Amino acid sequence: MPRFELHPEAARALDQRADALLARVGKLIPRQSRRPFASQLAPAAVITEDDIVGRISGESINEFRKEVTAVHFEGPNGRVGLEGEAVEELDMLAQLAYRYLRAGNSTSERFLRASTIDWLQQKFRKETTDRLSEHLLARLTVAVMQRTILIPIANLCLEEDLPFGPIQFKVLTPEIVASWYETYRSQIPPDKLASFEARFDSLRKETQGLAAASLTIEADDESACEQCLEKAEQAVALLRVLHPANTSPHTALYVRPLGSENLESYCAFRYEDGAFKGRRGGARGPLPTIWEIPKEEHQQRLLQNLISLFATERRTDFQQRLFDALLIYSRNNLAKEPSEKLVFCLVAVESMLLKDPSEPIEANIAERMAYLLGQTTEERLEIEALVKQVYAIRSRFVHHGQRPTDMEKLARFMEKTWRLFFRLIFSMLVIKTKDELIENLRRLKYHRP
Repeated sequence: MPRFELHPEAARALDQRADALLARVGKLIPRQSRRPFASQLAPAAVITEDDIVGRISGESINEFRKEVTAVHFEGPNGRVGLEGEAVEELDMLAQLAYRYLRAGNSTSERFLRASTIDWLQQKFRKETTDRLSEHLLARLTVAVMQRTILIPIANLCLEEDLPFGPIQFKVLTPEIVASWYETYRSQIPPDKLASFEARFDSLRKETQGLAAASLTIEADDESACEQCLEKAEQAVALLRVLHPANTSPHTALYVRPLGSENLESYCAFRYEDGAFKGRRGGARGPLPTIWEIPKEEHQQRLLQNLISLFATERRTDFQQRLFDALLIYSRNNLAKEPSEKLVFCLVAVESMLLKDPSEPIEANIAERMAYLLGQTTEERLEIEALVKQVYAIRSRFVHHGQRPTDMEKLARFMEKTWRLFFRLIFSMLVIKTKDELIENLRRLKYHRP
């Protein structure tokens, strides 16, 4: 477990600012921007005092700017808190604590901010004599520990576990799911076992057999989950680059952390002659399919290169640009609209094949893709013409709102783009910078066989 320390001067500076912030805690006056009304929504649940653990605190948020305008919690005689500039000072205090503690990935400014609010509440109610520095150190000592987080990946099945740089894709076997069941069941009162069985059966069907991104890290609970989710999103995005769905204008690939796979559904209530007749509903296409990766494909060079790219902490200029471009490119296989797929493909390609923003885009992209992918003069001319035609499709969509209609042409371009990124992935250990790639293509243009 990491040790957290504060230099005496840092602790003193932190405590002085915390005391000044505490002096700004006061009674909040409710502000109503518009007339409220009682909606007719059915309650999802009834929360009683028995369900409340600890004290209630919350925030007021400007929905348009997504800014916190006030922080409130329970005082001895009602709701009190901070608003306006005092909220900004709270944020700055959390940032300062994070910097002074040098906590790295072990915690986050959000955790320190929440801990500071907890300290303000306790101090305002005269329930503690601790300084903020002491309070934060005590909270971190308890909260930060080694944790292993599993993030299930929707619609992805592996034959066996797959190490993927800093994370590992693990198979959620029946044994793993059974261990969840035993832990949960031991905590359920006898009178609630029936409803628990139904809920857990739903969880089992949703997760068993899927792959899950696994990360072991020393951190507080929330920070550990956030870091695993971020790594899982990136790793799965790189993995999706391998799927043939990248060549189809009509196919969406629902392989993402479970819960964010973007599967659309609808609900419709039917009436005939004014009388209710029933309900229809279901998923909207394109529908998800399970992507199964057998163990013999784990050692394929392309996949191993992607794993190496993800695992490398000190990437070359070319590798970092490729990594960023692949994350953009991989979003095309999540999109459902062909126009969106086209935009993501072109943005990713431009990020790798344009030297700078002042270059003519269409001509340079067409020429460089042609030289990277074409083996003969005829192939290169065909690719160059295709890319220019696709840019015309993009222009009609972006500037005139005309959706792509030539799916055959778009599919051919997407197949070329897929091959282009394979080529770049294979080149990542040889080429050091993007400028080197572009210079190599310039020389190839004038090369005489």
